[in-house]
Amino acid sequence: MRPLRRVTGRVAVLDRPDVDTDQIIPKQFLKRIERTGFGEFLFYDWRFDEDGNERPGFELDRPEFRGASILLAGRNFGCGSSREHAAWALQDYGFDAVIAPSFGDIFRINSGKIGMLVIALPAVEVDGLMESIDLDTGSEMTVDLERRVVVAPDGREVPFEFDETLRHRILHGLDEIALTLEHKDAIAAYETAHGFSGTSRRSREVPGKATRDGRGAARRRDRAGGRRGGGPRAGRARDRSHGARLRRERDPRTGDAAPRRDARRLSRVRRGPPRRGRAAGARRAPGAARSRGSWGCARSSASMRTCDRRARRESTS
Repeated sequence: MRPLRRVTGRVAVLDRPDVDTDQIIPKQFLKRIERTGFGEFLFYDWRFDEDGNERPGFELDRPEFRGASILLAGRNFGCGSSREHAAWALQDYGFDAVIAPSFGDIFRINSGKIGMLVIALPAVEVDGLMESIDLDTGSEMTVDLERRVVVAPDGREVPFEFDETLRHRILHGLDEIALTLEHKDAIAAYETAHGFSGTSRRSREVPGKATRDGRGAARRRDRAGGRRGGGPRAGRARDRSHGARLRRERDPRTGDAAPRRDARRLSRVRRGPPRRGRAAGARRAPGAARSRGSWGCARSSASMRTCDRRARRESTS
């Protein structure tokens, strides 16, 4: 981001309220991956018709507004969807400052990140600046960020408020990365004090916390050593996983851990009263409700017959 202290140039007037970001840069032009090249599509639906021909009468196409670097706009400028391409398009078109009574919050933030001045003034002051513009030959205006004043074409100065942190960044050309790098000495001292110096972020393992990169590195080392199945680490992980599953899948009556062969069946077990009713092997009458054994198993497969035999042994003991 380049430093910006003062903007002096021709002024364009777009006296329309609630200009949203979809009008600033229509959605069909958001496919580009670069931050440049959006200026030619600025206000495209207002500037051009369906055949790509210029529409007569659009404000920015007036000869006295061409080449403007300051835009005077109506209230709530930049409202609508949160597309940063709107700020990119305005800057790429040539605007370095936009003055309006109010702005969309996200548009204002996106503009500050790229170093474009977004200045909110009372509606009365904005109307006075618009009236001071010579619509026949055009006029020039100055926005002084250091002094925080707008100098009108007639020489009148209008003070404005501006966030001090953002002002510092724009005056010195600091984007978010450059702002972080101002503290690189403190960052390096912290990494050295905590043993992070000289190691990449993804290779660090926090004590007491397994990292994804650490597990992946262990698997790669195990494969390189010829150990099948991921080696000892993977084996311990499987044992812990199986143990956790057995702790979850217990006999609902006794609380004993289930054998491994019964793990899948017991995952469907629900508590229920001891089975009463028809004898094992008897056919269920058509339309009769499905009965449940003492373990609550639905009688639908060979594994359910195992539940019946176990229920009979428990009832006779």
